[in-house]
Amino acid sequence: MDFSQPKTKEAVEVVNSLSKIGGFEKMKNKKKNKAILALDKKEPNVSKSFRNIPGMEIYQARNLNILDILNFKYLVIANPKEAISGWK
Repeated sequence: MDFSQPKTKEAVEVVNSLSKIGGFEKMKNKKKNKAILALDKKEPNVSKSFRNIPGMEIYQARNLNILDILNFKYLVIANPKEAISGWK
């Protein structure tokens, strides 16, 4: 996931697209503890884009712990192969 500029509008489009996937329908309307977006590397523009969306938290995948994951309904991993390579 790469945003050229920090734009909340782009982040909202991502959330709307994810809410069209089966099982993710409530993601669009949920306000608290909605989802964790796990990134493979630090991406300031992505973090700034999502920080204005209620219930969304941005983490680097290598910094996630089980308690963080269990406190949210959804876990979205951007670039899963690269992101989980540090979990070994």
